[in-house]
Amino acid sequence: MPTLILNGELDDWSPAERCRQRVSHLSGKGPPIELNVYPGAYHDFDSPYVAVAKTSFGHREEYNATAADQSFSSVRAFLSKYLSK
Repeated sequence: MPTLILNGELDDWSPAERCRQRVSHLSGKGPPIELNVYPGAYHDFDSPYVAVAKTSFGHREEYNATAADQSFSSVRAFLSKYLSK
């Protein structure tokens, strides 16, 4: 199944570098996997409920309007690409 991964560059809960490493080790023979990493964004970058940065279980969460808008566009494009087939 095609997979889209959206990650904040500064996310210390789900580090972007781990995602990059995992995606880079894929053979390319399976379903497509796309990784989008948003600069300056932390965990929960797409949640306006975290407009004021907070720490949960030792990890920073913070809304980032630019990253959120870009991620919503990415999701629409991804779904259009794979659901229109």
